[in-house]
This record gives sequence, structure tokens and C-alpha cells, in this order.
Amino acid sequence: MYIPAAESLDTARAVHSFLEWSAIIFFAGVVGSDVVLFLMEGVEGFRISGWRARKSHLTLRKFSFTLTWWPACSAGISLKGLLKTQSLVWFAIAIVLEAVALPYSRRIDELADTELSFSQKRTVAALTKAGEANKEAGAARQKAGEADERSKKIERANLVLQSDILKLRKEAGARRLTGKQKETLRKSLEGSRVPIAVGWNPRHNEAGDFARDFISVLSDAHWTPTPVLSAFSKYGVSLGAVEADFKDLPEVKQLRAALLGIGIQNDFIPLVKGSTSMNPPVELHVLYMLIGPHPPLSSTSGGN
Repeated sequence: MYIPAAESLDTARAVHSFLEWSAIIFFAGVVGSDVVLFLMEGVEGFRISGWRARKSHLTLRKFSFTLTWWPACSAGISLKGLLKTQSLVWFAIAIVLEAVALPYSRRIDELADTELSFSQKRTVAALTKAGEANKEAGAARQKAGEADERSKKIERANLVLQSDILKLRKEAGARRLTGKQKETLRKSLEGSRVPIAVGWNPRHNEAGDFARDFISVLSDAHWTPTPVLSAFSKYGVSLGAVEADFKDLPEVKQLRAALLGIGIQNDFIPLVKGSTSMNPPVELHVLYMLIGPHPPLSSTSGGN
């Protein structure tokens, strides 16, 4: 049902308030009329007559006063009847106003419920957005933590890579004995000696330089090394002799331990007497130190 001026809650409230106050005023008029009728109880024959104003003297119990009335008609009208009629009309008007105000009251309830529902929806939407924002913030914090962890992993990987690069550079570079290695090796070998020959393949200049470092240290330790040329192609540093039990000699064990002490891996290989793979050929009762080519990168087969 269409209700005029009830599109918004504020308008409906204003119209309802106007109708309610109007009804209250008419109800007050009804009450006032009833009070006057009560006061006029016992007074008979009071009428309003004539076309001109007349003064009437009225005595009600202990009260006496004079009323001036403007005549309503020439025939005369009873004041009590007028008041009763007026009271009934005003009561009817008040009832009508209350009846008209009733749809507005219902409309106000509907609009208030609608506004409350809309407000609740907005509150739920706001809470939902806040929850989503919290989830996004949590996801962002998680991503930041993951990024930080990845950064740390990358940093650790870079450190390992740098270490590997340094190691590779060291492995890829020419093998030479440092001053500290030479001094340590010399001190380890002093006081004992055995016939020893240091051989290398003349095609490998780097191996020749490395072999000459050993010849220098062995000479300083009074081992009288003899340089020989060899077709030896095994990587790294090896010790060898014709006699199988040569590796058990204390001096050989001492040399092998001293080489390990300065970081030089080595092994012991058997040789054949008179082998022409070396110049001069392999002899008995001689310990051979053979310097092979530079080992492959990351090899543990020997080298500096």
C-alpha cells in the first residue's frame, strides 16, 4: 500500500509525529469539553440566542461570573449540546488521526528494520574486509619471511660458491710449494736420508717446476736428490721403487707422512728394474718421487 511522504525514515517519523501530536491536541480538547460539561452539571435552560452579543450571568454553586457570547443563530442553541457535539467531533478527529498515524508507525518499523539490516550488512562487510586485510597482511608477512629465508639461502649459497671458486682457482693454478711448506718439509726430513730420484714428464712444464721445488727442499734436508726424466702420466705425486718392501722403510714412511703433513696426497707404486720409461732407466735400491700432470679439478688423487 502506498503511503504518502513515507519514502525515507526521517520523513515518515516527521509525519507520524505531526499526526500523533495533532491527535493529542484533539484528545485534550475532548477532555476540556468534558470538564466544562462537568462544571455545568445542574445548570438548566442556559441557551445562546439573538444575533448580537449578550451578557449572561451564570451562577455555579459557589462561583458567579458573567459570560459574553456571540450568538450562533437566532433560534438559540443549548451550550451543553454544543459542548457535547464538539467533544464528539474532536474525539472522532483524534481517532482518525490515530488511524492515519498507524500505517506510518508500521512504515517506520519497516524502514528502521531495513536500515538496521543494511547497517548490519555494512558491519559484516567491514568485518569481512578487515579479516581479508588481516589475511593479506599475514600472507605479506609470510611472503616477506619466505623472501628473507630465500635471501639467507642465497647468501649461504654465495658463500659456498665463493669458497668453491677459491678452491677451483687454487686447484686450477700451478702447483708450487709455499715457503711454509718448504720449511715444514725440510724440518721433517732432516736427520735421515735414502737414495732418491725426482722424475717428471718434460712435456709438462708445470710438473717440472713443482718437481724442482721438491729437489730444492730435499737438497736442503741433505737427501741428495737426482733429477730424472719420465714418461710417467699418472696425476699427482707418487712414490715408487723396484723392491715391494721399500715402502716399509722408516725413511719412506717418514717422507710420505711429511708430504701428507703439508697437504700433498701421495701413493706408492711398484716399478720395474731397467724400465726405459725413465731416463736413466729404473734402478734397484732407489726411491723414486714421480711428479705427474696437474690433477683434474676437485680431484683427490693427489697434488698441492
